[in-house]
Amino acid sequence: MSARGARVSPLELSGWRVRLRTLTEDDYGEWFEVRARCRDWLVPWEPRPDGSPTTPEDRASFVARCAARERERQMGTGYGFGVFVEGRLAGEITLSS
Repeated sequence: MSARGARVSPLELSGWRVRLRTLTEDDYGEWFEVRARCRDWLVPWEPRPDGSPTTPEDRASFVARCAARERERQMGTGYGFGVFVEGRLAGEITLSS
C-alpha cells in the first residue's frame, strides 16, 4: 500500500520452492501467526535501541510497515519481502544499505 492508501502491484521474485514478495495488508494474518510463534527468537534480532519497546504487532502498525517498505522501494533505498515457502509465509527479509 502506498502512502496515499492506493494499492500497488507487489514486487515478486520466484524460485523453485521459495517466493519473495512484498507484503501487503492482506498478509497480516499469516504474518501475525509467524510473529507469535517465533516471537522469543525474533525480538533479540530486531534493530532497536536497548530498552525500547518491542515492535507493535497490531494490524495498523503492520500496514504502516508495509507502506514504509513501499516508500523505500519507490525511492530505491530498500526492498522488503515476505519469504514464502511452498505458498506459506515463513518470514521476512529486507535488502538495503
